[in-house]
Amino acid sequence: MKLKKAYIQAFGKFSNTLISFSPTLNLIYGENESGKSTLGKFIFHMLYGQKKYGVKKRIYLPDYEQYFPWNSSLYQGVLQYSLDKNIYRIERNFHMDFEEVRIFDDKTGQDITNCFHYDARKELQFLTQQIGLNQQYFKNTVYVEQNEMKGLLHKNKDSVLEELLGKTIYGINAENHQKTIKQIIKGLEKRKKEIGSTNNKSKPLGSTYNDLQKKLQEKYELDKKINSYKEYQQTFVELSQQLEQIQKRKKELESEKNYLNKKMIKNKIDVIEELLEEKQELQKYIHENFSNNIKQCSLEELYSEKKIIDRNEKQSLLVSILWMSIEGILVMSASFFWNLWFFLLIIIVLFFFIREILKRKNIHKNKEKLFYKIEKFSQYQDALNEMKRLQEKIKEETSMYSLEELKDKYQHLEQQDIKVSFNMNLDDIEKLLKELDEKERKLIREKTLYEVKIQEKNLNPLRLKKIEREIYRLENIIKNLEENIQAIDISISTFKKLEKEQRLEYLPHIIKKTEENIYRITKKYHTIKVDDEYRIKTLDAETKKLIPIENLSQGTCNQFYFSLRLGFIQGLSPKPIYLPIILDEPFLSFDNKRFEESMNLLISLSKKHQVIIFTSQKREKDYLDRNKIQYHYIEL
Repeated sequence: MKLKKAYIQAFGKFSNTLISFSPTLNLIYGENESGKSTLGKFIFHMLYGQKKYGVKKRIYLPDYEQYFPWNSSLYQGVLQYSLDKNIYRIERNFHMDFEEVRIFDDKTGQDITNCFHYDARKELQFLTQQIGLNQQYFKNTVYVEQNEMKGLLHKNKDSVLEELLGKTIYGINAENHQKTIKQIIKGLEKRKKEIGSTNNKSKPLGSTYNDLQKKLQEKYELDKKINSYKEYQQTFVELSQQLEQIQKRKKELESEKNYLNKKMIKNKIDVIEELLEEKQELQKYIHENFSNNIKQCSLEELYSEKKIIDRNEKQSLLVSILWMSIEGILVMSASFFWNLWFFLLIIIVLFFFIREILKRKNIHKNKEKLFYKIEKFSQYQDALNEMKRLQEKIKEETSMYSLEELKDKYQHLEQQDIKVSFNMNLDDIEKLLKELDEKERKLIREKTLYEVKIQEKNLNPLRLKKIEREIYRLENIIKNLEENIQAIDISISTFKKLEKEQRLEYLPHIIKKTEENIYRITKKYHTIKVDDEYRIKTLDAETKKLIPIENLSQGTCNQFYFSLRLGFIQGLSPKPIYLPIILDEPFLSFDNKRFEESMNLLISLSKKHQVIIFTSQKREKDYLDRNKIQYHYIEL
């Protein structure tokens, strides 16, 4: 892979700047603050963008703000590079409001952007697909930052290889101060210990588990109360339903009772009206058939008069018999004593006899009149008795309610919707209503009792929801903590497996290239050994003993680190691709001899690898010019 051209339209301090690169050795010179680091960042961000790596959403790096153009509203550029006999052109707009990246086949002008996919950050993964290195691998392998060797060697001489492996092969991010696989595993084990177990109440998992048990117990107790509450409510509902049925039955009975009352009232009204009609007819009959003298008579007077008539009748009968006997005697004696006086006597006796007969007839006539009068009086008395009976009957029938009141009641009942579904008499209905009243009172008492029980429960309907939400929250916390433990266990296992596999895959080739590099710049050390702890030892040419590199001089350690970094680039370059070597102020701590040997190594490597050196010193240019080495010079 070779960089060919960089056209910086607007990036940091640069504006409309075109920089060309040689496929071999490039020396970029500039004083401090001249833009060397800015150019390096431009190249890297043109290839991989400005979003944070390793996350699943779009988060911009601080570089986005740091390198925002000083004097332009644009924020974009073009980068051209060759790869495996093909030339590609990147056109990228960094501005987040207009962000876009296009990839072209520079030979044909064909837009091949759609040949590559985007990751979760919406970043096009073209270079990762082309060379197999993500932005973290590329940054930690190809690009050697200013003062990196000095800083790393001063701090961790004994773990320099392990940290380099972590940065390059394993892609370890040193932001959390974990630079090696072992440190990561140790950190993971510490995190697992900090999470704790369900039995340790002083740790998050145990504390949360204990809180969950309390909430579950609280929910259990509340569920019991709720179940009792529901049972009470169910019983309350059942009692209400029974009460409703009884009240419905009572209503039906009342309807039947009203019907019977209506019927009874109608009968009563009919009876009273019939009695009144009879009374009216009887009054009319009395008025029409009995005179005042009959009405004014008394039974004693009539019977007294009857006695007188009977006595007079008897007297008249006796007198008539007497006179008839005298007349008979006179008639029979007429033959003996017939004379005028005798005849006159007979006439006189006959006169008195006839007079008595007429008197008797008159008495008989008076008696008949009296009998008629007595009969009429008796009829009148019967009529009066009947009238009295009718009045008493009417009074009896209207003793509770008058006729008008009964009619009003009937009218009221007539307006009601009375439905009769069974046939019972009024006494049965009254008896049944009494039984239902008793049941109703009993049910009301029971219903009131359960209503009090329900109120005594005093349940807050939101309390269970709150507890369930808290249980759900605690269960999620426990689930997350347990998943974290599981993830930590998997991570530890994966890192151990990864360390073993990657060590066998990459390390031998890296060590071989490093041995070649260190021998070329020291002409002394050619053997490197790496133990299980990644500590580097080299074979001393004089004593033939293995010695740790941290026991060597600082300058020699610098050479070892330089050789090792180049060995990583060589060893990790995916064949047939040769990755570029980008160095920012690599020789600040090198003396002249070590500098010259290191430059010779880079000159040799530039035959296959594109080498780009950023420097603020004249020493690199002077050395190349003095030795007439062909190189491409760029001054910022």
